[in-house]
Amino acid sequence: MSIQHAIAAVDDNPWKQAKLSVNGNTVELGRSLVLLRGQENEVTVEVDPEIAEMLNLVLGDDGGMRIEANPPFGEWVNPIDNKFSWKITPEDGKSGLALFVFFSRETAIPLECSSAVVSADLKDEVAVFQIGDHILPIAHMFFIGEPKTATITPKEGSPLQHIDLVFDAIPRGGPPTMIVTPSGPGRSLAWEITATGKSGWFSPFVRDVNSTTSYIVRDHKVMSRNLADEVQDVLLNGVVYAIGCVINIDESYVITLSVVPGSPLLEHPHPMTLTVILISGLAPGDVVVVKNPGNTSWTLTASKPGEFKLELAGTLMTGIITLPDTIVQ
Repeated sequence: MSIQHAIAAVDDNPWKQAKLSVNGNTVELGRSLVLLRGQENEVTVEVDPEIAEMLNLVLGDDGGMRIEANPPFGEWVNPIDNKFSWKITPEDGKSGLALFVFFSRETAIPLECSSAVVSADLKDEVAVFQIGDHILPIAHMFFIGEPKTATITPKEGSPLQHIDLVFDAIPRGGPPTMIVTPSGPGRSLAWEITATGKSGWFSPFVRDVNSTTSYIVRDHKVMSRNLADEVQDVLLNGVVYAIGCVINIDESYVITLSVVPGSPLLEHPHPMTLTVILISGLAPGDVVVVKNPGNTSWTLTASKPGEFKLELAGTLMTGIITLPDTIVQ
């Protein structure tokens, strides 16, 4: 019997009142059972006696896997309080799609269930997990309000396309909020993800609907594309860069950024730039800005008197921050 014919239409199924569960998690009729490979899984069927006084579980298709059952496949089983139960143990190290068939003497049509055997670590089932143009686990930068597409490509032989997967986003410390929409109807291995609210960090998290198996990737960043939303203050030698700033010739000054609480700007993977705009009395090279290690600190020196200002910009970001005019004396 082929896997493709494993699920009958629910409306025509005499088993439509049956309740299936795996390891205590209810499985909607017509959905695949999700079994963890290399460990015991409890599969139960709860059904009225007029549908089944006894049940016989048969392995219709093993999908090339070794699967053991207790009570064994092919034996008639009595219920306890209208509930039938088996311990199913697929071999370790191999995933795939199997077919279970439940026979009843009281019902001519058997109950057929496709059964996806997977690793408890969903990462073992995934060939590629991609968000936008980034292949995970490399961290990705999200900009607020700009959707990205997340896709999962299963490894060869993995039954992920037969499982209902959910994309979650676990925020670190509250913000941001992630809006997740499947890219198409039905089962999906692709989702559109949009960050809203505040800047911060989150962890992409893909799981099956019952959290039997999951794959989590830590600490992706979310921030505004507008630089001014992420910068709280610009400091000169630890003091806020203020109007009427005066510096001395040939002295070194350290410029640093103070970011908005919760902003991941300090971990922005692309460089920030600090540009000198000459106003009066100075020539190119008279004011020098040297970037310090990291992404948010520069050393400033001036060799002649005059006046200038600085403009701060971020790669892939909008909104230039113009600092107050500075006098060199």
